[in-house]
Amino acid sequence: MKTRFAGLFTVATLIVALLSACGGGGGGGGEATVTTVTTTTATTIASFGCPDGTTADISTNCPAPRVISITPADGDKTVSPDSFKGITVATSSQLDPVSITTANIKLGIGTSTNIVGTISATPDGKGFQFVPTAKLSYAQLYDNFTVKGVKDILGKVLPDFKSGFTTTVVQCFAPNVWDGTNCNPPTNAGWPPANITPIGVGVAGANKLPAGCTSFTQQCFKDAIASGLVKVVASGGTDSTGDTVVWEYFQNNNGNWEVRPVYAKNGTFASIGDIGGGYLSEIDKIWGSAKGVIYHAVVGNVCYEVAYNKDQNSWVINGGGVGTPITCPL
Repeated sequence: MKTRFAGLFTVATLIVALLSACGGGGGGGGEATVTTVTTTTATTIASFGCPDGTTADISTNCPAPRVISITPADGDKTVSPDSFKGITVATSSQLDPVSITTANIKLGIGTSTNIVGTISATPDGKGFQFVPTAKLSYAQLYDNFTVKGVKDILGKVLPDFKSGFTTTVVQCFAPNVWDGTNCNPPTNAGWPPANITPIGVGVAGANKLPAGCTSFTQQCFKDAIASGLVKVVASGGTDSTGDTVVWEYFQNNNGNWEVRPVYAKNGTFASIGDIGGGYLSEIDKIWGSAKGVIYHAVVGNVCYEVAYNKDQNSWVINGGGVGTPITCPL
């Protein structure tokens, strides 16, 4: 068995030292003299035995290591990724460095995502530190810091434990805003629009989108909605979801006029497609209707109504898609 005395040495070495001190190691007297170890001497031996510095008998009574503190504390919600230096665990006893490994000490998000990091013992040997390789994410719950199988220098196991913490939301300074990843200048979400014209009120003249604005997902299109360049009219029309639809009216880069149904609640499209289709004939005026939208085609000087057809599960002209003109509202 091993114990410690300003470092590690064997009990056998200590016994030899005691025998030598009492003359047992000399050459002139036959058998060695057996000396009874006094209580004071036993206490002195024990005081160097336990990894936690207590004076227990190292062979039977050294206590198991325990956690003294953990930083950040379990449940802490004030951890800033910008200043985070790692997780530090302080223990009552000196730990066996062999047991301080990534197999025994892990940080994760839930049970499926492990955070890569380095692990090392603290300078005094009574604890360890986990330092992530990459910067932590903002506003994230790291709920699975687990420790299993860590031992002290006598082989006694530190009780398994688990803790977690939450990082703070990044602090952005005006005019920048948080976009979900970084602090960046604000962008227009494109909804709600600058103005929605009521049902039955005519809207004349479609504006052309800026050059290069060819997709609904581009910021230029979102800006065009928010600024009023893309005109929007209300309607009483709904599709298979039952959600109310409004209509966007603009001229695309190909020179074609487009009237597109979108959901009033969030501006997402109620039809499939992208900028680039539309009508070849000029639409110089539109009205929102109880069913959808009515538009006036310059060619032929006629009006058509686009409404949702449940049987065809699509937006069609005059209910059947045949393009039969209707009476213009005005």
